[in-house]
Amino acid sequence: SSDLYLYSLHPETGKIQWHQSLIESSFTEEGERVMGDIVAGGGDFQSPPTVMDGIVYVGTPARFVYAVDAQTGKEIWRFETSGQVSGAPSVYKGRVYFGQQGGNDEMYCVDAKTGQPIWTSKVGWVWTTSTPDDTQVYTGTVDGRIIALEADTGKEVWEYLTNGGVYPAPAVDEKRVYTGSWDGQYFAIDKKTGNVDWAHSSFGGLPDSAAGVLWRNMYICRTDGELCGLDRETGKKYWGFSDPREDMGMTVMNSTPSCSGDKTFVSATIDHDGAALGGILYCISNKTGEELWRYIGAGGWTGSSCTPNTVICGSSTESFVTCLDVNANPDGTPKIIWRTKIGS
Repeated sequence: SSDLYLYSLHPETGKIQWHQSLIESSFTEEGERVMGDIVAGGGDFQSPPTVMDGIVYVGTPARFVYAVDAQTGKEIWRFETSGQVSGAPSVYKGRVYFGQQGGNDEMYCVDAKTGQPIWTSKVGWVWTTSTPDDTQVYTGTVDGRIIALEADTGKEVWEYLTNGGVYPAPAVDEKRVYTGSWDGQYFAIDKKTGNVDWAHSSFGGLPDSAAGVLWRNMYICRTDGELCGLDRETGKKYWGFSDPREDMGMTVMNSTPSCSGDKTFVSATIDHDGAALGGILYCISNKTGEELWRYIGAGGWTGSSCTPNTVICGSSTESFVTCLDVNANPDGTPKIIWRTKIGS
């Protein structure tokens, strides 16, 4: 949550199982937290948790990546960087990959069980989540590079230079890396060569920290004021979905979508002089892009997460995490399974 706590909720009931401060703290007799560390490079906290083999990995703006036990929340190890960690730590084959921004130019690979460093690579500031596969790890830099590194050594394999910062997490399939840049384009890049197979203009909107996702034959990503389904082979646009509340002000869909079956979920907000208002979660058809149902109260700047039968979403505008059935009630209203108050 935005007050730098990590929560574990029971997936069927929403009951809080444990919560852990993500910044060094002590507590008064009244339970008030007294922070014993500073937040590096501002108060941005966007690092989603990654769970693998019973361990939760999460980055913080206090310059640390933490590994905690998923059952208890007890700290297993922490690794200190020189800046804030905004992307999710990526875990693959016993290793954790993450960058940082606001400090030095290092990106890190550490052992998943111990937190001991395996390699560092001077790539520059990395805001985004990095994505590994069997041989390479793919990332983007604040100065506009999309790069591939050897997963075992951190040695740079190729780079593609864009004209703006790279903030969306790369999506990877067997052929390509898909990501966007603040130069206003999304790119599909050959994993082996670094050559661009296609580019898609976001028509004035800057691809930001909302990551595109691969689902079925599509790359689903945010363009200028809408969510688009693009053919992953050609970049051709199949459909676009815009927040229908445009008459209420500037709408923003800067959140990573999630998918389950033939449904895609995206959250949106109304921007009022930089303040997020009117958080909402939309359920849309990923065949046509049409709205199927909506839930007011979840969403905003926060992305959703899906299981085959449920969608779970936090909120930028209310202090709740909400779990909904992917299918609406017979009357078309959203079907709430549980709501839990934790903080925005």
